[in-house]
This record gives sequence, C-alpha cells and structure tokens, in this order.
Amino acid sequence: MNKRPRCRELPDSLGAALVMGGLRKGESVLIHNAGGGVGLAALDIAKKDWGGPTYGTASPGKHEFLRQRGLDHPNRLSQSGLVASAEAE
Repeated sequence: MNKRPRCRELPDSLGAALVMGGLRKGESVLIHNAGGGVGLAALDIAKKDWGGPTYGTASPGKHEFLRQRGLDHPNRLSQSGLVASAEAE
C-alpha cells in the first residue's frame, strides 16, 4: 500500500504566518507578488479574517484583476522601491 504524505493546506500555513507576524484586525497588509497563487490566497485570507487595508505588489497588467479580487492598493516594485499605481488616489 502506497501512502501519500500528509500536507498542510495552503490557507492554514498562510494563516499561521499572519498570526505569527502579530497582525491585528484592521491593520494594513502588504502582499508581495499579490497576483501569484500564494499572493491571491494571502489576499483572500487578509480580506476575510483581518479586514484592514490591503496593499500588493504586481505588474501593472494585473492591477485591475487584483482590484476586482479585493486588493485595495495595487503597486509595482522598481529598483528604488514601491511605485503607486497610476490610478491610485
């Protein structure tokens, strides 16, 4: 009989990382690579469980998609740091 190893589900791991990071309800969250698989899962958890403003880094082509998924402030990274989206207020 071939048993498969047990794995933690991704949201549990992300939730533990957020809790261990000391995040409190209502605090803002910065998600690097928000348009990737782990970033999208982190966004879902942050919006559902913490409710604070969400910031995320992604290429400009993903900004509208991420807004539709609930990201409050999409940004991109440059060599000098974060660059706010052109549509940001």
